[in-house]
Amino acid sequence: MPIPSPQPAAKRAPRTSFTEITHAVLRCENGSRVLSRIQIISITGGLLGLDKPLSQGSQVKVMFLTGKGSVFGAAEMLPPVSWIQQPFKFTKP
Repeated sequence: MPIPSPQPAAKRAPRTSFTEITHAVLRCENGSRVLSRIQIISITGGLLGLDKPLSQGSQVKVMFLTGKGSVFGAAEMLPPVSWIQQPFKFTKP
């Protein structure tokens, strides 16, 4: 029986964090808005600091400003990692 070759590890997108506090606004499907703070960001998603996590799977629009310009994208909220931290992944609009 042949021995299966190991699968290459999935390469993660480079992550970065901002030196200053970077606020983001999440616009939920029901029209409500949630203020948050970006803790980590990459081209595939990021980690937000929230007062209260959103439901896993919630579809939101993420909006924030950087020194290079504004960012606006569709995202899906992932399972919270703590009471105040929740990752998200960017999705196609």
